[in-house]
Amino acid sequence: MMITPKFVSALTQIGTQRLDPVEASKVQITNIVALITCVVAFIYALYFHFALDQGYIALANLGFVLCYFLPVLINYKYFYRLAKSWFFMVLIAHVCLFGFYVFSQAAGFHFYYLIIIPGVFLLFNQQDKIEKFAFCLLAILLFFVSELSVHSAPMIVLAPTAEKTLFLSVIFVIMTETYFIMSVLSRNIGLYENELKLMASTDILTGINNRRIFMLLGKELFEHARRYNNPLSLMMLDIDYFKKINDQYGHLVGDKALQQVALTLQANLRASDVLARYGGEEFVILLPQTDSTNALELAQKLREEVSLIRLEIKGFEPISFTTSIGLAQYHDQLKSVTQLLNNADKALYQAKKAGRNKVLAYQV
Repeated sequence: MMITPKFVSALTQIGTQRLDPVEASKVQITNIVALITCVVAFIYALYFHFALDQGYIALANLGFVLCYFLPVLINYKYFYRLAKSWFFMVLIAHVCLFGFYVFSQAAGFHFYYLIIIPGVFLLFNQQDKIEKFAFCLLAILLFFVSELSVHSAPMIVLAPTAEKTLFLSVIFVIMTETYFIMSVLSRNIGLYENELKLMASTDILTGINNRRIFMLLGKELFEHARRYNNPLSLMMLDIDYFKKINDQYGHLVGDKALQQVALTLQANLRASDVLARYGGEEFVILLPQTDSTNALELAQKLREEVSLIRLEIKGFEPISFTTSIGLAQYHDQLKSVTQLLNNADKALYQAKKAGRNKVLAYQV
């Protein structure tokens, strides 16, 4: 079978099917590291056979190639911790055999212990503390034992040139693998940072801005309007009789209603407008460069669009609902976006009091 990029990609994905993206990434990295180590061990086998004429040692290295491939098969069976532990046990055994018995200390094989420590933190999860500690401690102990102890006669005595070549190959592989590990760790840190930022600024249910980010953006837009005396409007929107929807059809239907409202509002706003879920069934929209006339026109359009939403529910007729909207306009007596919000909230209260499914503007 020809080894193609598609085939290699499929190998790296083994065992990731049942996992969330973060865990799947860990398993994929384990597969990649195992496959890279297989390639390195295979190249060493070729070197031992053709350059050093050591057929038995080359054959032993091919055995380690198979052992390094086993974590991929173990991941296929979803034993993820076992796959990682097996990989490091094989690596330690490999380095110990070749660094302490096969070649002399000058060949530098024991330096491969150094790659175990960053590798452990790359592959194991946060909760795998015992494995992390055990493999790191073992790697440190074995490195210093190999470095400080007096070796017995090695199985293979290399010429100085061959010994130096082997040592340089060890250093090259360690530096290359360290670069790979640091690159992956850096990428993962970036992904986690972006995910945390998204979680901090996004409402989980609807996918739009949450109240926290709305207040931050609102403060900036308010200060800009105040500095340059630009128009700024704010509307607060509330789904009418939302509690009845939850009580009659269940909270999942209520959640679906909130999601559809968010989608409808987004589809009818400009990129410069700021939409957020303020809390419960309340939404807020900040409209920069928008005077009261245009804001009122948009609010009426949004009210009509929401009334056209139909939720398909098994066993029931499609349900619809309405919304009430309160409008507020920036003026120079206002000191903060919070005051603008309070004005919109008062207008919303009046719209509900007037019978709901209405748009009312706050009167100064």
